[in-house]
Amino acid sequence: MKLSDYAHIAEIASGIAVLVTLLVLVFEVRGNTEAIQAATYGELVGEIASSNWDRATNPDIADLVFLQKTEGYDALSEKQKYQSDEMLITLFQLYDRAYTYWASGNLSDEAWTRFGNPVCNLSNNFDRLISTRSENIVSAQFNEYRKSCVQE
Repeated sequence: MKLSDYAHIAEIASGIAVLVTLLVLVFEVRGNTEAIQAATYGELVGEIASSNWDRATNPDIADLVFLQKTEGYDALSEKQKYQSDEMLITLFQLYDRAYTYWASGNLSDEAWTRFGNPVCNLSNNFDRLISTRSENIVSAQFNEYRKSCVQE
């Protein structure tokens, strides 16, 4: 064999090595993306679980939530309305963060569905709330999503 034949074989071998390296990187990135999505979902669910635990175990908050569910928002005192509004703002800010994670690919479509559905269901309450506030409670992108799902 000539030296040029060895050069061609080496060129083919190096090309194969580059392809194998690229395939390994693709699988590593895919695995990393899945790990990030799982961690992000776990963080968000943990925050919701913590909030639910607080609502269930704090007698004042439990009474407020129960009164609002059984008698309606108008039956609340001004202080209770403020507390209820702040809890709703906090929840929607969490949903806003979940939307941002989803839009950037850090939360899977399946996981986002678990957050997106409650957003649509609670949006009427949120509309009432933001009509009384001047500050930006959630991002413009999330607010557009929220409005579009209510209209569907």
